[in-house]
Amino acid sequence: MMMLSRFEGLVRSGLDKLNDTLLDITKAAGVEVLPLDDAALGMSLELHFKEVDLSEFDRAVLATVLTKGPSLRDGGETDVSFCGTDSDLWPWEKKTGRPRGELKKLYDDAGVWVYSDFTLTSPERPEGFGQTARK
Repeated sequence: MMMLSRFEGLVRSGLDKLNDTLLDITKAAGVEVLPLDDAALGMSLELHFKEVDLSEFDRAVLATVLTKGPSLRDGGETDVSFCGTDSDLWPWEKKTGRPRGELKKLYDDAGVWVYSDFTLTSPERPEGFGQTARK
């Protein structure tokens, strides 16, 4: 019982500090918090009507990536990537590695390469990827 009480206290303490931790992350160098702006909301709605099979939250994340990627390219960026461990947002199936055609096309059209983690190594980005993406 004592161990459970200590664990609950540790969890409560962590939750009490969660907002401060998240705020610190948003202020870190190289981190940009993207708002769910009109363009992203419009894209999310478009994805909904295309029946892209994602949760509402994942659809909002995807919409933000698909709208921010081209705007970064328009601003001169040439290496635009999205990193995430949420396999629902990967343009390939988690178990088989087969492409998920609809998601792959969306990312490719936006010129956004998707990595499965934050090491920027997997899957390997093909030479010249994104050079023919929408400008």
